[in-house]
Amino acid sequence: MNTVNDYYGKDLEAMAKAVNYHRWIIDGFSAYMGKTALEVGAGNGNFSASLLDCGIEHLVACEPSQNMFALLQSRFAGDARVTALNSCLESSMFEKYAPVDSVIYVNVLEHIEDDQAELKLVYECLRPGAHLLVMVPAFPGLMSGFDRRIGHFRRYLLRGLQKKTEKAGFTVINARYFDILGSFIWFFIAKLLDRDITPGNVHLYDSLVIPILKRFEKLLGCPFGKNLLLVARKDPPVFTGNGLA
Repeated sequence: MNTVNDYYGKDLEAMAKAVNYHRWIIDGFSAYMGKTALEVGAGNGNFSASLLDCGIEHLVACEPSQNMFALLQSRFAGDARVTALNSCLESSMFEKYAPVDSVIYVNVLEHIEDDQAELKLVYECLRPGAHLLVMVPAFPGLMSGFDRRIGHFRRYLLRGLQKKTEKAGFTVINARYFDILGSFIWFFIAKLLDRDITPGNVHLYDSLVIPILKRFEKLLGCPFGKNLLLVARKDPPVFTGNGLA
C-alpha cells in the first residue's frame, strides 16, 4: 500500500462548508456517477459526504496522506457505504472492488505530477461503459502562490485536459468551464495579493453567491471560469469483420 507524507492543504479546510459548491459540481456529474464510485484523493471526506447525500450507494474513498486518511476513516467509521483506503490509485482496487461505475477526481489531478500516466491507469482499469469525472482548477494565468503552497503542479485549459483524456483512450462527453466570477476573485486575492483563501471567504461566497451564479451560468453559459468539469467514458471495444477495431 502506497502512502505519502502528511498533507496540510488549506484548501481542504477552506472548502469544508462549501455545500452549494459541492452540489454544483455533483450536478455536472450526477447523470454519470452510477451507484458505485471510486473517489481518488478523498482528503478528509468533505466531497465524499456530498456524494453519499446525492445517491452513491458504495464509495471507495482512497486518500494517500496519512493524516487526512485518519480524518477520513474516523468520519465514516461504521458507515457500510464507505470503504476508506490509505493509498494512491492502484489497479488492485478495481480487482477487489469492481465493478465501479465511475472514478472521481475533484481538486486532485492538479496535485499529481504525471497526470497523463494517472489518466492512462484509470482507463486501463475501468470497465467499458464506466465514466471518469474530473474537476480541476482552470487557466495557467491564474496560477498563484496559494496554488503552489497547496501542492498544485498546474492549472488547466479546457482543450489541454480534453487532449490528455483522449490520449489516455477515453471519449470526452462533456467539458466546460464554470465559476466565472470566482476567476476574478481568485486573480485578485490569490494572484495579485498572494493571500490564502480562508474558510470565511469560502463560506460567504458559497452561501451568498453560488446559488445565484449557478442559475446565471446555466442560462447563459460560461466562456471561462476558475474551474472546469470534464466527463469522459471508456467505450466498449468495437467489433468489425476483422475482429476488434
